[in-house]
Amino acid sequence: MNALTAVKPNADDPAQHNICFTLIPSAQSPRLLELTFSAETTEQFLKAVAQWPVQALEYKSFLRFKVGKILDDLCGNQLQPLLLKTLLDRAEGALLINAVGVDDVAQAE
Repeated sequence: MNALTAVKPNADDPAQHNICFTLIPSAQSPRLLELTFSAETTEQFLKAVAQWPVQALEYKSFLRFKVGKILDDLCGNQLQPLLLKTLLDRAEGALLINAVGVDDVAQAE
């Protein structure tokens, strides 16, 4: 898929009904969607990436693809298509991402 690929909206988008995350329109703007990861998904993700400090993402730039793949796998491979659809759709185009259970930056250490 590239920037010229037409993305057709799917009224029954399975990603919107995923148990790993919820996707709802934001109250601030119809173009902004709120993507919230469940507490279980957040916990599993943090355990899976605990071996890498945050600085590793900066020093090993391709690590971000590995980390993204881990999160997509936890979400049943429904996250990547959802992100592509949202970012390429002019009616939407923006996400506010939340993770239940991560309320403090100190938790990431």
